[in-house]
Amino acid sequence: MQFLVETTEDLKKRAIITLFSDDIEKAIKDKVVQMAKTAKMDGFRKGKVPINLIEQRYGESIQQDILIDFMQDHFSKIILQEKLILACRPQYLPGKYIKNENYTYSVEFEVYPVIKLKSLELIEVEKPIVSLTDDDIDNMLEKLRHQKKTWQEIPDLPAEIGDRVTFDFTGSIDGEKFEGGTASDFVMNLGEGNLFPGFEDGIVGHKMSEEFNITLTFPDEYHSDPLKGKESEFLIHLKKIEKFQLPEINEEFIKNFDLPEESSIEALRAEIRKNMQRELTKSIRKRIKEQTITSLCSLNKTKVPLSLIEEEIDALRTKAASYRDTKDIIKELPHSVFAKKAESLVLARLLLTEVIDQNKLTVDENKVQVFLEEIAEAYKNPKETMEFYKNNKKLMNNICNLALEEEAIQVLLKKAKITEKLISFSEFMKQIHETDTAND
Repeated sequence: MQFLVETTEDLKKRAIITLFSDDIEKAIKDKVVQMAKTAKMDGFRKGKVPINLIEQRYGESIQQDILIDFMQDHFSKIILQEKLILACRPQYLPGKYIKNENYTYSVEFEVYPVIKLKSLELIEVEKPIVSLTDDDIDNMLEKLRHQKKTWQEIPDLPAEIGDRVTFDFTGSIDGEKFEGGTASDFVMNLGEGNLFPGFEDGIVGHKMSEEFNITLTFPDEYHSDPLKGKESEFLIHLKKIEKFQLPEINEEFIKNFDLPEESSIEALRAEIRKNMQRELTKSIRKRIKEQTITSLCSLNKTKVPLSLIEEEIDALRTKAASYRDTKDIIKELPHSVFAKKAESLVLARLLLTEVIDQNKLTVDENKVQVFLEEIAEAYKNPKETMEFYKNNKKLMNNICNLALEEEAIQVLLKKAKITEKLISFSEFMKQIHETDTAND
């Protein structure tokens, strides 16, 4: 065998391999002889079929099988000899086989980059220092009251921010109705920004059963191109105005939360604090991990296999389509929409893998248990949840990977420059929400 491995583009390579004709012909002949020992053919006893008849009937098939085996076997030897680590399934490009002549074929493939971690001491992480206060518990309790609020129709009072309104509307531009500009019994909570700016303000101050017009201009960034920047008029028929009423914090209210023990305001506050602390701990760990990975990647930029980016793009597209109503639109979006994030995720995974390998890190069962307990605590029956996870190999593998990544992060943090920043719970959670929204 003779071969040449050349780089075609970044991490893409091509192996040009030549196999000697003597080796191929011997393998074909041996296969024919072996088949003749067990072959059956009309007019001949089993194992007595002449070699030339075997060659006539099965020669082409035997030749193809031998070539495929040779191609795969010799390429595998090259991979081992050259110490190449493939990032994707290789693509074989067969040549034309001519009897008694050397056979040349090509294989195209991508390899993983050779990573040498550097500048780990330059990693910078801002560690949030957050404490839960009684005011934070009060604020959460107020949010829970709002989640249980009821609505009461108020016929005589004008609409104001915070009310729920039901109305019909008909939109027109230059006197002509436009697509999507008409709706009946549309329900909207004033102040939540469900429609574009100005719409809610135009309803505030009007009473039930009123009909009135609102003149608005569609934003330049509006999702429908024909409507961008256009002035429009909406005829509104305000059919219902409802004011919300918050429940009192009493025994009946507390029963909504299925407390594990006593039903008291103290027990409810204790449960709220426990849940908030759990989410806070997870969010702090997540923020530190994200900063560490971002800094690691910026200091160790390297080319990553395009095949892995493509796989990550498909995964991101599938994830996005799984929780949005616009599945068909997401499926049609070009790869470029997901490419930057996909490349970042692949690079982060490769760098963390290198940290794990260099430091010979292994899964810490204690950390796996901690992750498992954190997940289970969010469910009504933690013990059942833990058993469910333990009996699901895929879920447990995911948790083990998280625990191993956490080990890698801790290694990096020992070398990183860490600064602490005091921040309130509400401000920190707001930042987390904004970051998650931007990432989505």
